[in-house]
Amino acid sequence: MSPSSAAATAGNSAPASAPRCCAPSAVSVLGGRLFHPIRDYAEIKEAMLDSAQRSLLLVDHTKFGKSATHAYGAIGQYDRVVTDRGAPAGELAEFARRGVSVEVVDA
Repeated sequence: MSPSSAAATAGNSAPASAPRCCAPSAVSVLGGRLFHPIRDYAEIKEAMLDSAQRSLLLVDHTKFGKSATHAYGAIGQYDRVVTDRGAPAGELAEFARRGVSVEVVDA
């Protein structure tokens, strides 16, 4: 199956020329939302998510339970989250509830 047909099958509307995957990090995560203190960076991350066929969020436990000035995206926009063992169980459960695959790794 080609990347474009796989994206269409998965319900992703990204064009065939879109990057196959984006893997931005997050400054803070709270209640299934992501935050960044700089609006331009938040907008860039949203554009990356909108254009990619697949998305991976890299976030360590120190980013959870905090917010910043500009909210962007929701955890449900990601296909997979990679975090470390210190991540709060409640946040990880919320990811799973939204259908996001979570991988917990040793830091």
